[in-house]
Amino acid sequence: QVQLSFKIEQEEIVAIDEESFQEYVTYHVFLLISLDRIPTLPGCFLMIKSCPMEHETILSDVRRIVHSLEQTTTLKSIFLVADTSKQDGFLRQYTSVDMHAYTTA
Repeated sequence: QVQLSFKIEQEEIVAIDEESFQEYVTYHVFLLISLDRIPTLPGCFLMIKSCPMEHETILSDVRRIVHSLEQTTTLKSIFLVADTSKQDGFLRQYTSVDMHAYTTA
């Protein structure tokens, strides 16, 4: 069994509206960096980002994604990133947020 150590670094890319010079979108880029030298093993790492708006479907969505990908590749590790920085006012909000249901899922 191999113990893996990682750190996550975040970079932000901000887009500026050319007419008003206002920020209109910020992209968050997360870099997963291995801290250990490990032997090269077949497969890949999977990172799934979710938000509290997905409280009703997150468990089935993760299972479906993992099962689908495991048909064709070996997954070394699976990371579920919970973005709880926003709980209302989503750009395409399709349901209400239930933080308790999300954290128990």
